[in-house]
Amino acid sequence: MKKVFLYNTLTRKIEKFKPLEPPKVRFYGCGPTVYARQHIGNYRTLLLYDFIVRSLNFLGYKVKFVMNYTDVGHLTMTELKKIETEKKLGKIEDTDTEEGIDKLEKQAKKEGLSAYQIAAKYIKACENDLRKLAFTFPTVSCRASDYIPQQIKFIKKLEKRGLTYKTKNALYFNVKKYIEKTGHNYFQLAGNRFNKQLVAVRNEVNEDKEKKDPVDFRLWQLNQPKHAMQWDSPWGKGFPGWHIECSTMATANLGKTIDIHAGGANLIFPHHTNEIAQSEGANNQKFVNYWIHGADLKVYGKKMGKSLGNAYTITDIEKQSIKPAALRYLYLQTHYRQPMNFTWESLQAAQEGLKKLKEIVNQLAKEKGKINKKQFNSYHNKFIKYVGYDFQFPQALALTWQMIKSKISAPTKYQLLLEFNKIFGLDFSQSKKIKIPPNIVKLAEKREFFRKVKRFDRADEIRKQIEKKGYLVKDDRQGYHLIKVD
Repeated sequence: MKKVFLYNTLTRKIEKFKPLEPPKVRFYGCGPTVYARQHIGNYRTLLLYDFIVRSLNFLGYKVKFVMNYTDVGHLTMTELKKIETEKKLGKIEDTDTEEGIDKLEKQAKKEGLSAYQIAAKYIKACENDLRKLAFTFPTVSCRASDYIPQQIKFIKKLEKRGLTYKTKNALYFNVKKYIEKTGHNYFQLAGNRFNKQLVAVRNEVNEDKEKKDPVDFRLWQLNQPKHAMQWDSPWGKGFPGWHIECSTMATANLGKTIDIHAGGANLIFPHHTNEIAQSEGANNQKFVNYWIHGADLKVYGKKMGKSLGNAYTITDIEKQSIKPAALRYLYLQTHYRQPMNFTWESLQAAQEGLKKLKEIVNQLAKEKGKINKKQFNSYHNKFIKYVGYDFQFPQALALTWQMIKSKISAPTKYQLLLEFNKIFGLDFSQSKKIKIPPNIVKLAEKREFFRKVKRFDRADEIRKQIEKKGYLVKDDRQGYHLIKVD
């Protein structure tokens, strides 16, 4: 395993990454709400997960990646009165907040389908898009509606610890009680940068007059007889709140404490803030060791939104005769913590850059010769340094072009491009095959056995033997692969 340093939103510092059980990494990414086609802003976040998984596997870790689909409990609007006004005006605002109507049900009525059919339709559409984007699919994909019994059990733990209260409309998480019982700083993850959001929540007008504090959040929604997706519970017929699903699915699949939790920066408050409170409130131990958040994506400097007509989809991109891979290449050019400005001109330039890169790869594949070990390691080590320090993909991409323009041998360039592409995921041609002698394969398999039984001293001895015979052994998610060198 290589050293990795991550920017942790919780501490606002770059920290050395220390997983709970190295080389295993427990990683949870907040997935999409599946009521419509995902737009390119959503995909910037989802491909961040892909780049994280690819990078950590490349650096010698073994990632268990869990991602959810929100198909219940994700509501819109803050006031029922406002909803009625918007209905009369013939428009519905598209914000993700705590009170109101369900996005899936709204879309279901619009399309004449059930909420379950809407979820299935848009999960399929999302996954089709993700295949085009060379996304690394999760080890476990979860649907919130499949985890209702587990969510009820989770809420009962919070109730037992005295962290809930019930009104006629909902069962709430009591933030004040949580702070008193645990001594934790509820607002630590959000920090001062999100003061405006905190003030907005505190000042909002609640339709539930029994709610004790505006920051208290819903664990189980009641008194919604027209809602299509409902279940029986100890508190009455209803459905879970938005935040409880992720805590439940993360801990059910990864354990009470996980290594990495990622999402868009827009989820820091209230979603991830509430995930921490309810998870640590229920389990009395730290929920997440490293929080990673991707910045937003704007379009020509403006916020993306359906009402603005700039919430572009993969279909919109393909209609412009641009391949989805160009969007992936474009994402790599901006660091994940920096806001990104999308323009059609920048996407077109990315397509041209990717086309040129593929042409170079195909040309290099035809060149004969051996890989120079010293040249290979020099660039490979620089690449690892960039990737391992908070995923500096723009620098890694710049290094790639620097390497291409260098005077190192063509076979070395080609092999480096194949290595780098394990993270870039740009579908380079890999037509050049090198036959590995059986005795080298046997040594590599022997080394792999010693690695599995944690005899790393013996494994290292065999690695040196392999190198003396003119080959490099590189570990990856599948186990290992061999490279011929001078």
